Amino acid sequence: MGAHRGLAMLVLAAGLMAAAPAWADDIRSMAPSGEGVLTICPIWAMSRSCRVYHHIRLPARISVGDRVPLDYGSNPKHYRFPVAEITQNGSTCTILSRVDAAIESTDHIEVPCRAP
Repeated sequence: MGAHRGLAMLVLAAGLMAAAPAWADDIRSMAPSGEGVLTICPIWAMSRSCRVYHHIRLPARISVGDRVPLDYGSNPKHYRFPVAEITQNGSTCTILSRVDAAIESTDHIEVPCRAP
């Protein structure tokens, strides 16, 4: 009886491991399906203040390692955004400029997306 129980546990564990990617949300590339919202968080002396820019146009495909050219603001600014990490939560992707950074303290873009 013990051998059957061990086999059942092994089958159960294998099934759970196969299902694991269902909740994984780090992705290597994405395709924007709309305009993005850019948040820039420069470091000013000892404090951090973020600015938000809407209606950011993005290329058709973005991958980790890219430097995405951005033009934004009422007084146009040009920036090559370094893509260090992309996370997906449902139909929204967050593109971070630094790996494992807190979203509140790093430059990031939020955009509706789909996997390419």
